[in-house]
Amino acid sequence: MTPEELNKAFDKIIADLQGAAMTKIMGGAAVEAMTLIRQRITETGRDANGAPFRGYSTEPMLVGKSSFIKQSSAQALLGSKPKRKQLEWRTLYGGALSVKSHKRTRLAVLEGGYKKLRELNDRKTDITNFSYTGRMWAEFNYRNNKPEVDVISTASDHANGEARIGPRTPVYRKVLENLTDNFGEILMLSPKEIETVTRDFGLGSLQVFKDNGLV
Repeated sequence: MTPEELNKAFDKIIADLQGAAMTKIMGGAAVEAMTLIRQRITETGRDANGAPFRGYSTEPMLVGKSSFIKQSSAQALLGSKPKRKQLEWRTLYGGALSVKSHKRTRLAVLEGGYKKLRELNDRKTDITNFSYTGRMWAEFNYRNNKPEVDVISTASDHANGEARIGPRTPVYRKVLENLTDNFGEILMLSPKEIETVTRDFGLGSLQVFKDNGLV
C-alpha cells in the first residue's frame, strides 16, 4: 500500500467512525448493554454489584380484578359474595381515599401485599426482577432511526459516539424513577458486563480497519 493509499484508507476510517460505522457500533452497544442488564435482573434479581435487590413488599395493598394477570386468581379471591365478605374493603373517590367525587371505586385489602399478589399470579417471589406484566422491560426495546419522540437512542446519537438506554414513554420513565428511588440504581452495568460491551465495541472498531484493508 502506497503512502497515498494509506492516507486514503485512514481518511475513510475516520469518516466511518464519525458516521455509519459508529452508528452501527454504538447501536449495537446500546442493545447489548440493555440485554445484559435485563437478563441479569430477570434471571438472578441482582444489581450491578452482585447484591440481591431487596424482596417485594408484604405490606397490605389494595387490589381489584384489574390488578390480576390471571383472572382465575381474581375470581378465586373476589368472584363470589361469600369470598368478598371475608375481605376488608376500601372505597376510593376520584382516585383518592375519602375525597368524594363522581368516581367511586371499591378495592379489597390484600394481606401479604405485592408479594402475595405475585404469588397469586404465578410470578417469581424468590427474587426481585421487576417483571409482573413484562411491559416495563418491553419498554427498553431498542429503537433506532425512528421519528417518534419517545426514541431514547437515535442514529444521530450513535454517530456522535453516544448510546442511551431507558424507557420510551413518560409512564415507564416514571416507573423507573420510582423503582430507582426504592431499590437504587437498576440500569447499571456490572464490571463483567462493562468488559463485555467494551470488548465488543473494540471488535466493532477493529472491523472498520479490516474493512479498509488495514488489518
